[in-house]
Amino acid sequence: MSGNLAPLYESLDIIWEEHRSFAWSADEIREFLLYLSGTFIRIAERQGWKLKDIAGDDYNEVIQLSSLPLSEGTRCLLRRVMQRFADQFRFVPAPSMRPLIKQVIALLEQSADQELSLQNIAEQLHVNSSHLSRAFRKELGKPFSTYVLEKKMQRAKQLLLEGVRIIEVSMTLGYRDPSHFNRVFRTYWGMTPGELVHPPKKNKTPKTKTIQ
Repeated sequence: MSGNLAPLYESLDIIWEEHRSFAWSADEIREFLLYLSGTFIRIAERQGWKLKDIAGDDYNEVIQLSSLPLSEGTRCLLRRVMQRFADQFRFVPAPSMRPLIKQVIALLEQSADQELSLQNIAEQLHVNSSHLSRAFRKELGKPFSTYVLEKKMQRAKQLLLEGVRIIEVSMTLGYRDPSHFNRVFRTYWGMTPGELVHPPKKNKTPKTKTIQ
């Protein structure tokens, strides 16, 4: 197995035993699962594959992996997805990404703190924006704007779980207005940045006493 999956697969059982022995905190569990989810996404994009095709029926759980408990069911889910990646590497040759799209992705990574539009990038690369839009969608299977949003939100979630302050994450990802960043994050993840970092405590229903 290639694409950084081999060490993940080999160490999965060890990590599972470690979390039981050392009683990981909820934050540590979320960070670990977020790391795995991000790894799956990065490998699929790097190979030019669609994560949804590889994950199949498990896709929704994979993209929301950090919200799952570190249970035996989650462990089985991870092993299934890793095996599908292994099969994909074994039987499906990875298509080579067009140099133009590689340049676009490199520019986006170098300018994560800026609001780069497709038009901006087309001008920098001296190509027609309509042609670039079609080429990008054909190559990655999604519009430019969707790709940028996904990358920013995945990075935002990772930084927040690493302890970076919300306002710093907002600026790092090119959102000059933190309130706008909060709205975008909530729309994408279904929770605010603050709720991710400090999940609301569930109210316990008080037990009612029975009258003798």
